[in-house]
Amino acid sequence: MLVGAALDGFHDGRVRNHMTETVETIRPDASLYEIAHRFITRSYRRLPVVDDGGRVVGQVSRRDALSAFEAIRDDPRLYGTGEQRPTDRTGVDSAMRIFRGR
Repeated sequence: MLVGAALDGFHDGRVRNHMTETVETIRPDASLYEIAHRFITRSYRRLPVVDDGGRVVGQVSRRDALSAFEAIRDDPRLYGTGEQRPTDRTGVDSAMRIFRGR
């Protein structure tokens, strides 16, 4: 009753009237960099993940991508040990140069 009164006068309260029909999706085997690129260049907060048959198997969010990159940042193969990590927080490119001895 209360919800009905709150929505009184709104356009038909059906999902179909408010959803996005043309949805950009991503595949489960997409790289983290592809996901990050989409989040940076578009205003998406989440992307549906679809399998070969086009069925939704999950979703990936901006937060998921940031968490994955944070986990990579802690990988000593990229940044070395604590003593070798760049102190200026310049990112993976600088860390890789340090790791490779350049």
